[in-house]
Amino acid sequence: MHLSFILYFHCRAGDYSHLCKKPTPVRRLLWDNVKYLIQLDEDGSIIFDDTVIDKNSSRCIELVRRQYSGTEHRVIRGIGLISCVYVNVKTGQFWVIDYRIYDPDGDGKNKLDHVAYLLHGLVYGKQLPFVRVLMDSWYAALLSDGFHRTTRKNLLLPFETESLGR
Repeated sequence: MHLSFILYFHCRAGDYSHLCKKPTPVRRLLWDNVKYLIQLDEDGSIIFDDTVIDKNSSRCIELVRRQYSGTEHRVIRGIGLISCVYVNVKTGQFWVIDYRIYDPDGDGKNKLDHVAYLLHGLVYGKQLPFVRVLMDSWYAALLSDGFHRTTRKNLLLPFETESLGR
């Protein structure tokens, strides 16, 4: 079951605000449907990614806000989504296991807060085996300091070519 289908099915009326509350039935539904499908890998990886679901034509959806879209390379009206994906590196398979809706006006959390909550839930709740976490560099730079000390997991940090002196 795809995350976009779950979001559409449960939110077709356009009210997304209940997705930000804790705990949410929709996020629980995602985990309940995917946890038995995951092929665990002791060398597994976790990927965090943020995206903006384009809602430029929407004026009435509560969570639509102006935000930068890396896909569009400009500011658009959209809903921010932070995804947590489990990857079995041996088989190349992956599963969306959790997500958060970015709604700083509604819950007071920034994207980094959401990633930290997702990481905490992953390590102490879902308890999936993994050895590395991959994410955008600005998340990683802010999280890496205490992350390795508390979890003994590695963050793989992307780097910009400018940092290589080119």
